[in-house]
Amino acid sequence: MDKLAHAAEYGVFAVLLFRALFWPQYKGLSREDLKKAALVVLLTSGLYGLSDEIHQMYVPGRAATFPDWLADFTGSALAVALCLYLTYPREK
Repeated sequence: MDKLAHAAEYGVFAVLLFRALFWPQYKGLSREDLKKAALVVLLTSGLYGLSDEIHQMYVPGRAATFPDWLADFTGSALAVALCLYLTYPREK
């Protein structure tokens, strides 16, 4: 259940980050630019998750674990995939 919470939190974070950075102009972006935007959001949310895990090493009663970071990254990746799917220009 803990890993699901991590994935959900970082999934929401990734969607909000995608929206904040790229949503207003996503209709004008090419497929390549959308892929780059998705990569920026994925790397940013993944690095933020890593920094959060490192921060937890210094908080009494908390621990930094690789599975937690992996759940963060997986949630972000699924959310970015959804954003990419919803905004990807369709061929006619």
